[in-house]
Amino acid sequence: MLHFWRRIKRKLIDEGNLKGYLLYAIGEIFLVVIGILIAIQINGWNENRKSRDQEAAILIELSRNITANVGIIRQTMQQDSASVVAIENLFRALENKVAYSDTLASYFAQAIASYPTNLSNSTMETIRAKGVDIIQSERIRNKVLNLFDIDYAQIREIYDTDQQSYNNVEQVYLLKNFRITRGAAIPNDFTFLRDDPELQNILAMRNLYRGASLSIKSNAIRKSHELIQEIDAYLVE
Repeated sequence: MLHFWRRIKRKLIDEGNLKGYLLYAIGEIFLVVIGILIAIQINGWNENRKSRDQEAAILIELSRNITANVGIIRQTMQQDSASVVAIENLFRALENKVAYSDTLASYFAQAIASYPTNLSNSTMETIRAKGVDIIQSERIRNKVLNLFDIDYAQIREIYDTDQQSYNNVEQVYLLKNFRITRGAAIPNDFTFLRDDPELQNILAMRNLYRGASLSIKSNAIRKSHELIQEIDAYLVE
């Protein structure tokens, strides 16, 4: 084909057909431009495909990361719920002035225990390193940032606040009035504690933090499931 066009070009030059040659030259330039544009388009398609492949890979890994975190959150919610039940049982026992039993020691241990929620941010760190725009969907990108930067942060903050309260206020009281063993907090003088308003305040604070923790974690799980479903739908588009 190239040889054919060269023969035409040679013939036009030999015949001195200036007009024909100019038309040929314009056509040749046009074909070169078209070829360049096609090459650019193909390159753009290839780059877009690579970008989409990278996005898909990171979203799949992100979905797995979020799913694993949901499992961790659910586990600590069970622990928080057990603490709430224990505190409610203690309030009833104190109100009804029941006699001491080993069951109460178990309730006291559950009431004062706190559990960190160690969530993984590994995929989010990879996304930040590559640039958050690797997630091309603005809607999904915003939801991912909100989950990791707001909801997960709130889970950490409620635990940190709980720990500060325990370290600054409750720990001294508990060490003074209880003998702490594995799975039990045994009162030194239950008759005294049964009428001590400070103990009731401490239990009320523990109940407040546990309730807030459950609410924040429940909201994070709901948003996690919504995001996972949206990622799945986006990947099959």
